[in-house]
Amino acid sequence: MKFREKLLKIKVPFNNKKPKKVYSILCNRNRFDPVFRIILAGEIVNKEKRDNLILFTSSKNNYFNKVFENFGIKNHSYLNHSELLRLNFTKSFYFFLKSILMIIYFSFFNINYFIENFSIKKNKVGRLIYEDYHRRNFNYKKGKKLISINFFIKIFYAYLLVNYLENFVKRHQIRYIFLNDNSYLSPQSILFLLSKKYRIKTVLLGQEKIIKYSKKRDYDKRFYVLEKSDFKKKVSQTEINKYLKKRFDGSVKNKDHISAFKNKKILNRYILQKKLKRNFRNYRKTILFCPHTFSDTTMGLGDFIFNDYYEFYCESLKKMSSIKDILWIVKLHPTRKFYNEIGIGEKYLNDLKAKNLVICPDKIHTLSLIKCVDAVVTGRGTVACEAASVGVESLAFRVNRFQNLNFYTKYKNKKDYYNKLRFVHKPPILDFKKKNFAKKTLFLMNQKYFTLKDKIFLDERELKDTEEYLKNVISFFVTKPKKIYDSFYYKKLKQVLI
Repeated sequence: MKFREKLLKIKVPFNNKKPKKVYSILCNRNRFDPVFRIILAGEIVNKEKRDNLILFTSSKNNYFNKVFENFGIKNHSYLNHSELLRLNFTKSFYFFLKSILMIIYFSFFNINYFIENFSIKKNKVGRLIYEDYHRRNFNYKKGKKLISINFFIKIFYAYLLVNYLENFVKRHQIRYIFLNDNSYLSPQSILFLLSKKYRIKTVLLGQEKIIKYSKKRDYDKRFYVLEKSDFKKKVSQTEINKYLKKRFDGSVKNKDHISAFKNKKILNRYILQKKLKRNFRNYRKTILFCPHTFSDTTMGLGDFIFNDYYEFYCESLKKMSSIKDILWIVKLHPTRKFYNEIGIGEKYLNDLKAKNLVICPDKIHTLSLIKCVDAVVTGRGTVACEAASVGVESLAFRVNRFQNLNFYTKYKNKKDYYNKLRFVHKPPILDFKKKNFAKKTLFLMNQKYFTLKDKIFLDERELKDTEEYLKNVISFFVTKPKKIYDSFYYKKLKQVLI
């Protein structure tokens, strides 16, 4: 029997305290690791505070709903279109008509106006709707169309979600909202907006990382951003160099690093010119441009100067093509095949027919490529840190994971970005000390984002498959359930919540 099936036969007596009238809200993201962490959070507040737990989930016939039930969380609320329509058909029909009016009204403006101004009951959901549309329904050939069936459906769904969830939090006393994500259009992202509006304590769980939102200033907190306190950790240069060797060999368990470095060709400047059929001496500078995956959210790290990363890519290339005395080598994101983006970036660049723009083949090792150029341009990529670690200038947006550091050139808005693309500004001096600091930054980011201490919930990225992850979790729940209370993650979570 597969462990996925075996999990459905296990019943764990969590969340069995007779609840009070106070609620804590749980959300189902339909992934194993987030589900288990949400279950533990629910167990803690039920056991310690006797909270009434309610699960918001997408549909009735869902595998993970059964998992929640087996752990004692049986109060479910289904938030798909059909269920929300059924709850109040008259009001739903009103929202249907209003959605039509809204899409007609906003069609007279550009997409930016919709993103900045569309709101429901003073909840700004325009950005969530746009990002959800861009990730799931965007047609790269036809571009952005506000009047489309998919955009209309998302506006209609937003009305239904906001109406139901806002009514729920207003009618009930809520202690906590537990989420795994707050981007795109979903019950989780709407609840996150409502938590800020009504000052409801909210906890965002991402593997072992926990962010608690209770005060207004807390909503500026982001996962994966290095803080000053992180750099107080003493790490030997030997340990840093050992990690970097593995990173640039592609032998670490990270799909981005494997795609960028494993089994890639290492070359010098002379061979690169032959490969690209370009003479670097014909240009004032040679710059490497490293865009993000196009469908990824820009919201995860806060504001950005473009609405999405595909727009960032297209507008950057337009500007770069006009700066004729710079050769721009474009290295498309190494994991784009996982997002079905193969050929999209290539086609747009080729259609520009600019001689100073050239695509770099995927088979070339990214670090050796960096060493061949004068500078690197990115949005928020860690390639900026990789460049600084070998003494190469990088240009990146000011809000990113390493935003508090000074070994790269920052741009703050579109005008500043376009000006700095000319590379006539004075770059930071990357001496021995700053290069080592950039290396330490790469090491610390890996420690903060990818290193887990718990022995129960393992890092799925380091395992063969989900079955191996479930085998370990099930072994604890069946043979050593009390060990869970002594686990690193359980204690950490309890300290935050109680």
